[in-house]
Amino acid sequence: MLPMDRELVCMAMRPDLLAVGSHSHIMLLDPRQPCMLVKVVESLDACQGVRSLCFQEDLISCGSGRGRLFFYDLRTNAYMPLREDIRDLTEEDPKQFKGQREQLSPREYLQLGKGWLCTEDDIYQQLFTHERIYNACYAHAWDPTQTKLMCVGGPLAFGLKGCYLGLWH
Repeated sequence: MLPMDRELVCMAMRPDLLAVGSHSHIMLLDPRQPCMLVKVVESLDACQGVRSLCFQEDLISCGSGRGRLFFYDLRTNAYMPLREDIRDLTEEDPKQFKGQREQLSPREYLQLGKGWLCTEDDIYQQLFTHERIYNACYAHAWDPTQTKLMCVGGPLAFGLKGCYLGLWH
């Protein structure tokens, strides 16, 4: 039994470690040990849900329900600050990072863009017209050179139709 078992929606594996994403935590498990739980890491996007996880050596990238990408360093047991020159190649001006930054310090996460949202749908018209809709990051993967990160997603709210694809460099 996992200690944080609300909304277990994703996992990532490597031979010595398993990461499981929940409503507001990432649980790290070592399948070789009798007591498998190694560490519980709180998501920086509490209550928005960890929606995707990916290992890249000693780095875990984490996609959230609010459309944010965080990077957790297993060597330091801390979230990584991001360099200013990381940019979304799908934005109109690839020379400048245009992600939105709210509440957290400026470079603790990457924010997914607007993507496409069907605004003519009845559900959107009745319930979400005056709401800001974020694209959840449902999956992401590194390219073979480990310099680009592709993420895909869409609206988190049930009934909304939309999609997002982003390439970070």
